[in-house]
This record gives sequence, structure tokens and C-alpha cells, in this order.
Amino acid sequence: MSPPWAAAVAVFVLSLAGCASGVADHQAWLREVRRLGVDPQDVINPVSYSEEMAEVARAAAGEGSDRERLGRLQEFLAGERFHFVYEPTSTLGAEGTFRLRRGNCVSYTSLFVALGRAVGIPLRAALLTRGEVERENDLVVVNNHMVAALRESDGVAIYDFARQGDRPISRLMVIDDVWLSAVYLNNRGIEKLRRGQVQEATEDLEMAIRLAPGFTALYGNFGVARRMAEDPEGAFDAYRRALEIDPDNPTILNNLANLYRSLGREEEAAAALEAADLSGATPFVLIARGDLELAQGNPRKALRLYRRAHRMAPNLPEPLVAIARFELGRDRPRAARRALDRALARDPENAAAKRLEPRLP
Repeated sequence: MSPPWAAAVAVFVLSLAGCASGVADHQAWLREVRRLGVDPQDVINPVSYSEEMAEVARAAAGEGSDRERLGRLQEFLAGERFHFVYEPTSTLGAEGTFRLRRGNCVSYTSLFVALGRAVGIPLRAALLTRGEVERENDLVVVNNHMVAALRESDGVAIYDFARQGDRPISRLMVIDDVWLSAVYLNNRGIEKLRRGQVQEATEDLEMAIRLAPGFTALYGNFGVARRMAEDPEGAFDAYRRALEIDPDNPTILNNLANLYRSLGREEEAAAALEAADLSGATPFVLIARGDLELAQGNPRKALRLYRRAHRMAPNLPEPLVAIARFELGRDRPRAARRALDRALARDPENAAAKRLEPRLP
């Protein structure tokens, strides 16, 4: 039975534009990391493997075609003999995952890629964009999912350990080992931000940017770190660099709007929200844009955006809270109560819902 995780590449920016180069072996990884100005001792190659791991891979994979051998490796890693424990906030390289038998989808995929390469199969890591989001206090985390990929003559074969093929995918990006190291640093930085270790997180994210300067998500995350460090100019610079890569990225523009608002610059916040491409927006961006439409006297547009956010993420309470606020504003307290009750059913401790509740019958 495969591990029941959802997504575990924690990023604040959704768009993953472009494709990385084909760095495959460890010596090439070392050369490229040094060329990009990062000391290899400060980061790991997530797909390096030991001889012990290679022996296990050869025994588990057996003989046959690449697909047959990878299928056996997949079953071995998902089975009782390996006994992997899913931990969404533990990002490990292949060797750490093999030793500790735990980690998230980055950890698990790194291990699978390493074992595949140990038997001569040129697997790569890839990111799936699914647009799943969660709020952590003032931070909105966009969760993506990592899988293993094998280029074939007729396309790319995907090895997804969550086995969630029925879930919608916005984009697939195959990445090289250096970009995978950047994802490792990004996740490590996000884990530190969650613990309040802002300076340490900033250092990881700075290294990640050096390794993958075309990866929009990293600048968004770095901007969040600088804002948490009370460095608005640093945050503005990070968002500017992100928008140079992806000018209408909705999550970056939403982060930028929030930064403007925190400084009392409402007109600039509104301009940032208006510039966002809503086709790839998260529910929180849609809510913010709905609030803007409401403030500009466009209630129908606002309600459409709130409802769209709810359809996109039906388990999130925030779109329902927005609908409740909207209904209360047009003097429909019963409709507001119904929406708020649905929000509280999803999260009884939601702060926005609890603030609104005393105003309703």
C-alpha cells in the first residue's frame, strides 16, 4: 500500500516556468554547485547513493525492462519490507531517507530516483503543480507534489507514490539534480520559517536562489522571509525579481499587495491585485481580488470570485467566510449564517469566522 500523503513541496508561489538543464551524476552536480557559488558542504545532493543502497536496488529490481524493474522498486519501497513512514515536514535526501525510513514526497522521490539510477535507469525528479493551499497564521502555503519521471520515446512516464492520478494537474516540470537541491533547501527554509527561525531560513533560501535562479517560487518564499524579518525593502526586491520571471504570477502579486497594505499603501495594493492572472490563482488570491471588486462597487463580480474560490477548495473555510461577510453586507443574515456555519464545520477555530459570528443571529 502506498503512503497516503498529499503534497509536500511547500512553496508560496505556484508558477513553475521553464525547465532545468540535465545535470545527472554526482561529479557534474559538484561542479555545477560550485560554479553557482554554493559550497557543496552547505547542501546535499538529494539523489546520491551508497553501495549498500545499490545492492538493495539490484536485488529489488531484478531483471527485465526498465518499466518492469522500476515497478518492482516501487512495490519494494511501498511494501512492508521497507516500512516507510510519511512525515510531511521532513525533507531528506536519498541516503537519509534510506537510513531513517521516513520523510515527505521529496524524500521518497529522491530515494526512488537514486535507486533507479543505481541499476542504470536515468530517472529524474519532477514537480506537479496542483494548486493545493493551506493557511498557516499569516502565511499562505501552496503545496505541490514531487514525483519521479522517466523520459521515453513517446513521452514521460510518471512514478507517483501518492498514486493520485485522478487529481488535477496544472503543470509538470522535470528538474535536474541541482534544482532538486534547491527544492531541498527551499523546503528546509520553509520548515525553519514555520519554527520562527527567520535568519536560518533566509540563508537556506538565498542558497536555493543561487542554485535555481529561474525558479519563481524561491523569490516568493524569500520575500516572505524578508517580510517576517521586518525588511520590507528586501521583500520588495524579492517580489520584483520574481515578477521579472513571471510578470502576472497571482500569488507573488497577492504577496506584494499584502506587503503594500501592511505599509498603508492601498492604491498600490489594489494595482497589484488587478494585475494578477486569475487563471492560475489560489483561493486566497481570488478572495483578495473579490474584496477589491467589492470595494470598487462591483458586488456581483466579488460574489463570483468568492464562489469560484469555494469551488476550487471546498474544504477551506475562508471562501465561505468571505461569502458570509458578503451576505451580511447586503442584509441577508440567514444566508450569512448558513455560509458561516459551513465554514465553522470545516474549521471550528477559524479566527475570521469566530470574529464574524457575534454579528449574526
